[in-house]
Amino acid sequence: TRPVTRFGTAVYLSGGRQTLRHTTLLHSTPRRSRHTETMGGGGDANSKLSALELTATGFITGTIEVVILQPMLYCKNATQQGLPLTLNPAVLYRGIAVSIGNMAVSAG
Repeated sequence: TRPVTRFGTAVYLSGGRQTLRHTTLLHSTPRRSRHTETMGGGGDANSKLSALELTATGFITGTIEVVILQPMLYCKNATQQGLPLTLNPAVLYRGIAVSIGNMAVSAG
């Protein structure tokens, strides 16, 4: 009997009778091209960092992003609401802790 596999189900033909068996398809691993180097030239960067290091990197970069972009976000919201623009850091960075928490969890 020779199976005919289609979409993860093998149909076995034996003696004029069809038998269905659920199988898992084995996918071959894709071949790597000679030209798949990363910008750093050192191979896959994720393989060099542990899960904890990747999570910490996400937390740190998320925090940096929020700290840099918070004044722009304030200016956008103030303009939309018709509020006066200010350079007072206490106003510009109002709500920064919640924004950092949100982004750090999302990026980490």
